[in-house]
Amino acid sequence: MIAAGMLLLGIMVYLAVFNHRISPSLEILAGVSVVILSLPFFLFALLKLAVLIGMIYGVGKLEPLVPAAGQRVLQLFEKARWHLRKGADISVQPILGLRETAHKLGQVKRSLQVRLMDKGK
Repeated sequence: MIAAGMLLLGIMVYLAVFNHRISPSLEILAGVSVVILSLPFFLFALLKLAVLIGMIYGVGKLEPLVPAAGQRVLQLFEKARWHLRKGADISVQPILGLRETAHKLGQVKRSLQVRLMDKGK
């Protein structure tokens, strides 16, 4: 856009200063330059508008699929959460088993101490 503006400026200077066959007034040159410089802006705006319309159309077409896809994603997350819980429970079982055994041994030790101390009295 900058290159097109510089080219337009060069053409306008040439027409205003060096060309004596065509002698446009400054008002005409200003009007022409505004129109020519605004055309690329409007072209880019038209392209952005076309992309926006395409996105709106695409979202409209995808709207019926969203609830089903959302339900499927939710089911996958629930399944993953269930597997994570099951894996966590399985990984903790050996530790819980060791603690349970240690508590049972401690209880046996205390029971023996109480029985032996009662017999000793």
